[in-house]
Amino acid sequence: IRINEKVNIGYFLMICLIAFLFKVIENPIVNINSILEHKRIIIPDNTDDKYDVFPFILSFFNVVLLTSLSEEFLFRKLILSFFNKKNIFIGCIFSSILFSAYHFSFENITSTKPLIIFFLGLILSLIFVKYGLFYSILLHSCYNFLWLLIDINKMGYAKLLNNLNFSYSYWCIIGL
Repeated sequence: IRINEKVNIGYFLMICLIAFLFKVIENPIVNINSILEHKRIIIPDNTDDKYDVFPFILSFFNVVLLTSLSEEFLFRKLILSFFNKKNIFIGCIFSSILFSAYHFSFENITSTKPLIIFFLGLILSLIFVKYGLFYSILLHSCYNFLWLLIDINKMGYAKLLNNLNFSYSYWCIIGL
């Protein structure tokens, strides 16, 4: 987006909604084993619901702004731009694989998290192709902001997930 261009409010709201829905749908997938076995979602031992303002501001600046900007510039603007229009879907797949590999950790090797990050990368790539870099950065920032808000209140969030239990009613509410 150029400085003198106006932001399309409809696109802006759509991107924020996509980030929210992706985050809402992500949690049942990440916790699928607990859900299928009807187990409680484990609350991390090192959970501390106290969060000071200064660390939050630093985390916000780092996670929501810098990380989103740098990752979108690298994985979408630089890598995806190497592919021409005929091969753009292959480029989307390739940049999403690299994006997922970049976020890979061995503690998530048996979880669905790498697959979710791949699909997030794919959505970010498609948004980049269709709407441009600004909107892929916006989606990434919204997603990271939601992650940060959840990370601040892990205990309360785990309790909420346990209460929802991702039953049929949960999916009906999400479907609305």
